[in-house]
Amino acid sequence: MLACHDSLFRYGRALSGDQAEAEELVQESYRRALGAARKPSPGAPEEVRRWMFVILRNVWKNDLRARAHEDVLEAAGELKTAPEHSPENTLLRRALQIEVRSALDSLSEAHREIIVLRDIEGLAYEQIAQVLECPAGTVMSRLARARTRLREILSQVVGRESRREAHQ
Repeated sequence: MLACHDSLFRYGRALSGDQAEAEELVQESYRRALGAARKPSPGAPEEVRRWMFVILRNVWKNDLRARAHEDVLEAAGELKTAPEHSPENTLLRRALQIEVRSALDSLSEAHREIIVLRDIEGLAYEQIAQVLECPAGTVMSRLARARTRLREILSQVVGRESRREAHQ
């Protein structure tokens, strides 16, 4: 397990975009892997490496879900307590962040991951292909489908908002 530490850290850094968070992801991944050590061994070194990547990815996804939930609760609390004279731009930006995060969270895991790696983390197609262990062509087609789906979701949100404003 220790032989893949640097790879895990790089993957955690790519997913999270933050060195400290990547270190926490790796540490939590090792903690979970050691907790599962009583179960049958995953096998050969390459299988252990793949298993560790799966664990790290699951830890990251769980953290994202928890943070998204906390952000929504925080934003709702801020909106409830904000004075009437609060700058409209701040509220609109916050609402947009919530909608985009919600739209990202509603994507499939594969689509969400590819958007994060390319559009948020800025990895090149070849780098993403190496991380996901798939051909670069698969990365490009998956990214195109993910972006299309994200646009669809966000356009539905905009459509709801437009209808709501028209009724007011």
